Amino acid sequence: DIAENKLKKRLERVEGGSEIRIGGGFERQINVYIDRGVLNFFGIRPSDLLSRIASANVELPAGAVYEDNGDKRIKVRVAGKLTLVEAIEDVTVTVSEQGGIVRVKDLARVVDGYKDKEDISRENGREIVSIYVHRAGDGNTIAVCDGLVEQLESFNVEDVDRNVTYNQANFIRMSVSRVQTSAVLGGLIAILVLYTFLRNGRATVVIAVSIPLSIIITFLVMFAGGVGLHVMTLSGL
Repeated sequence: DIAENKLKKRLERVEGGSEIRIGGGFERQINVYIDRGVLNFFGIRPSDLLSRIASANVELPAGAVYEDNGDKRIKVRVAGKLTLVEAIEDVTVTVSEQGGIVRVKDLARVVDGYKDKEDISRENGREIVSIYVHRAGDGNTIAVCDGLVEQLESFNVEDVDRNVTYNQANFIRMSVSRVQTSAVLGGLIAILVLYTFLRNGRATVVIAVSIPLSIIITFLVMFAGGVGLHVMTLSGL
């Protein structure tokens, strides 16, 4: 519930993020165990019972409230979501022939439990809750990752440990560092080789200036075309 209802909403604020998926952990679910014998006694079908619960589990608009000057309009909704076991147990299903009210608790056992697990996330042998965030097509990977980490670090809940297991921004920064190192070393080696063969300082200087200039022009073209830094562009560089 913490990951789904609290942390996920904070991560959705990060610009450039797309799909957010939660894996592992337990998801709360209120289970209703029907007593067939009691249902048959009252002549109620299981579908009728479920329909009554579903119709009571709604949130409806209740109009709007206007301020005195009428400039501000505030929408009002009636909260009708059933989140407590007691609220579900008290839902009226039908009225018996004797005039008594038949409620859900008279026909079934309501238990606050969890959904069946569809996936399991583990780290170092212990079960965890994993949150997977995908970048939007036009999002900047580094900016998105930094925003997510910032939101995660500002999210403090007692007895909840937070850990980033995979951050693509780290790989991009590492790739950028390698590109810079490779550019410097490659340029120096190229200049040394050229001077060795040409034996001409002026020609060597011209070529030495053209190497970093070509890289700068490449970044300008990428910027003009809206192409960001990611694994593919860094590999090309």
